[in-house]
Amino acid sequence: MVKALWDSWEDDAFRQDRSDGRYMTPSKVHPINHDGHEVRLRWPDRRRVIR
Repeated sequence: MVKALWDSWEDDAFRQDRSDGRYMTPSKVHPINHDGHEVRLRWPDRRRVIR
């Protein structure tokens, strides 16, 4: 699961130009839906994205 989280961001997802108030490119973040025996993970949680 840790590798899935690590790989969910493309290398250039974080932007260096922060003049427009955005720190990352949403299209370069890929979802993870994991249902394990002890852990359930939904990433990214779109309800918590601040625009």
